[in-house]
This record gives sequence, structure tokens and C-alpha cells, in this order.
Amino acid sequence: MHQRNSNWMDGVEHVTQCGIPPGASFTYIFNASQYGTHWYHSHSGAQRTDGLFGALIVKEKEQGNAQYTAFLNKLNDMKLEPNKNYFDNPGEHTLTLLDWQKSSSLDLFTQIQSSIRYFNIDKASELQGNRAATGTSSTDGAFIGPVPYWSGLINGRGRNNDTDYSNSILSEFNVTAGNTYRFRLIGAQSLYAYRFSIEDHKLTVIATDGQFIKPVMVDYIIIHSGERYDFLLKTKEVTTIRQFMIRAVTLKFTATSTYLEEQSAEAILNYNSVTTPSSDYAGIAERIKNVSRRCTDECVALNCPFEEFPEAINIVCMHITDLKLLTEYPEDLPTTATDDTTRLFFNFGFEGTRRTSSINGRNLKLPSASLAQLEPNKLTDIENNEYCMHPKNKEPNTNKCDRNNEVEVISPDCHCTHVLPAEEGKSIELVLSATGSKEQRNNYAFAHPIHLHGHYFHVVEIVFGEYDDNGTLIAGNDTIDCGDSYLCVRPRWTKNEFNRRKELGKKSISPTAPLKDTLLIPAGGYAVVYFKTDNPGWWFLHCHIEVHQLEGMGVIIDEGGKKTIPPKGMYKCGNFSLTPNEFKAAINTTERSVDCTQCPESCRKKNDFGDQKRHEICKWYSVGLGISVGLDFEGKYTV
Repeated sequence: MHQRNSNWMDGVEHVTQCGIPPGASFTYIFNASQYGTHWYHSHSGAQRTDGLFGALIVKEKEQGNAQYTAFLNKLNDMKLEPNKNYFDNPGEHTLTLLDWQKSSSLDLFTQIQSSIRYFNIDKASELQGNRAATGTSSTDGAFIGPVPYWSGLINGRGRNNDTDYSNSILSEFNVTAGNTYRFRLIGAQSLYAYRFSIEDHKLTVIATDGQFIKPVMVDYIIIHSGERYDFLLKTKEVTTIRQFMIRAVTLKFTATSTYLEEQSAEAILNYNSVTTPSSDYAGIAERIKNVSRRCTDECVALNCPFEEFPEAINIVCMHITDLKLLTEYPEDLPTTATDDTTRLFFNFGFEGTRRTSSINGRNLKLPSASLAQLEPNKLTDIENNEYCMHPKNKEPNTNKCDRNNEVEVISPDCHCTHVLPAEEGKSIELVLSATGSKEQRNNYAFAHPIHLHGHYFHVVEIVFGEYDDNGTLIAGNDTIDCGDSYLCVRPRWTKNEFNRRKELGKKSISPTAPLKDTLLIPAGGYAVVYFKTDNPGWWFLHCHIEVHQLEGMGVIIDEGGKKTIPPKGMYKCGNFSLTPNEFKAAINTTERSVDCTQCPESCRKKNDFGDQKRHEICKWYSVGLGISVGLDFEGKYTV
């Protein structure tokens, strides 16, 4: 949820709120105006990938919703009628995918971070003769995981490949022949992207990240952490076979792999039959385990993180830029590079002597206090002492690592609070890249699922790296210039690319360009996306691979404009609750709307929601001013 006018409900520890202490409770209230398939999760440490997440579905209303009306018209064209032969039951047909390790996420992160690296062993006595675990790769040769895959879960159930089906419990999804069902797919993974499919069924994708698109029929959906896809499943007439395998397979490429050797998460599509004991799952596995992993007929996979699969696999890639919104975007569109456009380059790479996750050579260190809750003087202290770059002069803080200067030697990690300002009312062009400097354009290539809080963005371009004849990535795209340094600290267009884009001039982007809030950036490539700064706040932009985010692959965008003030109880850590009326008041009160040193005059000014809130603001400031605030006998605010 994009928390319009309620940035302090965004839930990011040390950015928009304090962390919730053990034993405490925190009440979230927000306007559910953003329909579609969403999810909630912890933003504290590695809690999310240990299971602290869940689906959040906002059902559409037809009234005043052009996109949903257009979707219903599509159903009518397909001769589908809700609750007769078309069913949308989120409680029954929502799937969350998670790659599950044999140790806790924090333990895993600690091992990856340590100097001895990660060893795929259970006890120290097994260390002799073992080497540190190597990463796994996809068909293009890019890394897809720094540690071996262990198991996968669909709605909390799954199995390890070494576990027999008779000892497993898999999630089941029930359907009836001759109908069409809306399924919702949520990527909650820690490390691995999945290639999702349902045995012997096509998937008609109708939405991504909560936004309707023109339907496309595919065999596979490639989904990474943070992404969501809605698809229609048309059931068929069945005879003897009534159960089909739902499978989410990692992108690890092994040409000779058999079914049981693949890295996957599994569930069951169950046709009109009673709940099947887990021992019967073995029959399903036996039936399909010898089926070739290559498509006999040409298959289609949506959202490939590379340009194409090897020809022998017989899978054609459909990219996000091939999708179109179901209806044209109804609001003013962002424009391409002009004086009114702010262009921000973010390169997601592995920098420093320990090759830790970073953006533009900087590892994000979360601020010592929540930015959204700070008084102006305390915010200035953090700007001066913790920011990577001082926001006023845009120069490196003297007591922080200097990444503004390009250096040709390997440097230590750079940990600082990476904040960049974005002016209100602008078209923002984000260039999100996963390349390196000239010397390391394909050194440790990795595709990254990038998520932006507070906004959808229009996906206009996805550009890939350089591949050889076998589809192996051999170099990053050369239109991004990292300079001659080892670290890619100041990515920008090459001179030729800059001039080419300048000649194109100002233009609005396509009104049907797909909207996403999480996008998979290809290894060695980049994406160009746009959004408008119309939602003031502190918004987190980060890689959704948990270990990358924890190492520092994130940045905070300080979106300008009048930010609303958090409710009074949020200025201290601990228990917090508020009423709907208090929430309504808070989202209508901005930082600079009240001069609390002149509290009586400010508080007497009335509007629909502000009186109580203004009084509470003055009450909060009164502690520092050494005054008390109350009501006089006429009901006016007094100091």
C-alpha cells in the first residue's frame, strides 16, 4: 500500500517508525484505496524470510473504477459470469512462495557476512575436506543464489528433495471442471526467483502488482521477491487424472536434471475430489518425474531476467515491457528527460573489499532515529553526521566515506545513511542498473528485484547486457558509464547515449506502459522507469533479496512537499494505537501548517479535521517549550 499522506504508516524501521519492541503492539490504519493483490511483512532484520508476512487482498469495486469495469467487460467477452462460471475467492486461491533454508535467516546472513563464508554443513566436524559453498547460476551464467537451495514452500507447506512424498504435506487448491478461477501469486522469497507453472494448464495473466493489464497467455510466470501476479486458470474436463502438480522451480540451469533433482516448491491442484492423503502425492510425482524439462511445443515465460532462454529449451521470453495496461493511465503522465525531469541513476552492485551489497558504492546504514518522526533540529543533526551526502551542498559529509570521488583501487565498505532528495511535482526518471565498472562489467553478475515504497512506476525500458551465441552473459550493457574507477559510484549515460536521448526531446511516456512497484532488473542490464513526485514522504527503495537489503542495497528518497505529521503517540517507541478519527486528522495536517510557538492563534484556526490535531501538535511541542496546553471555559485552546 502506497500510504498517500500517511508516510508514517509505511512500516519501515528507522525510516518511518521505531521498531516494535518485544511484547509491544502497534496499530496500523490506512486507506485501502489501492485495490489488487498485495502483502504485508516485517521490515526489521531478517524476520520476513523466517515467515513474518501474509497476503493482503483489496477487492475491487465496480463503481468509479474504469480498470475494473474494463476487466468485467473482458470477462463478458470471454463469456464468463461471476459466481456462475468465474470465481474470485482470494481466501481459496492465493499462493505465497518462499524459499526455505535449514537455518534461520539471521544465522544464514551472519555466515554469508563472515570472513569464512558459507559452508553447507550441519556441524563443525564435517568441515574437514569441505570447501565453502559456491553460488548457483541461471541459463545466462548470472548468479541466482549465494548459498545452496534447501527447500520451497507454497502457503507454508513443502518438502526438501531428500524427503519422500509420503512424509510430506503439500498445500491443495480445489477447483471444479469447466470453470475459470482467478488465482493470486505472491513472491515472498528470500533469495531465489521462481519459474511458476501448473501441470497441463495455461495461465492467463491479468494483473501485476495490483494493476490490471491486457490479458496474456503464458506457460510460466517468473516471479521474484516482492512481485505479485494475478492469473486466470481455465479448468478442463478430467477423467482419471484429477490432481495436477503446481510447481515453482528456481532458475538454476542443469541440462540433465530430472524432476526430483530440480530446486522447486510444490502444491496440488485438486479437481473435485476429497482431500488426498499426503502418501498419494508420490503417485503424482511418479507420473510426471520423467517428463522432459524442455517444452515439446514452444512455451512462453513471462518476466525473464535475461534476454532469452537457450534455443534448445524451447521457451520464448515475454518481458514486462511487452505488457500493456488494460486501460490508459487516467492521470497526467510523467515526461521523459527535460528540465522538469529529475534523473536518478542507481547501480545495484557488490562493492568494496568484501564485495557487499550496495547502491552506487554505498552500503545503506539505517539512521539512528526514524526520519519521519524527527523534529527539524534533530533531522539536521542526522543530515550532518550520518548522511552519505549532505543534502544542501550535495558533497560527501567529511566524517563519512567519500564515494563522490572515483578511485581506481578497491576500497573498504562504505556504510552511511544514503538519502537523496526528490523535488515535489516533478517527473522522476529512475535508471536502475545491475552493471559494474569497465574493469568488472560482468564480475559477479546478479539480477535484482527492486521495490519502491510509496509509488507505482511506469516501466518504459528494460535493456539487457551482452551475450555470446550460447546466451551466456559476457559483459554488462555499455550505455551505462561508471567511469574508469573500480567502483561504480557515479553511474550515468555515456556521452553518445546522453546525446541520443537528448535529441529525442521531451515527450510523454505511453499511457499504457505497465505499472509496477517491484521490478526484476536483469544482470548486466538496466531498466528505465518513471513516476511523479506527488506523495511527500521518506520512501525506501531497495533490493527485495533479504541478504542484499541487510548488507546495504537500499536508498531513502526524501520526497519533497508538505509531509503530514505523525500522530502524537508515534514520537516514542513502544505501544501505539490510534482511532480512525485520529488517523483522519493526521493525514490532513502537514509539518509546516502550525506554528506551535504561537499555539493559541494557530489552534483557533478551524478546518474540517484540524482542531483536535492542532491541539495535540501544540501539546507535543509544549514539553520542549515548558508550557501547558488546555481548553478554557469557552472551549478555545489556551496556553
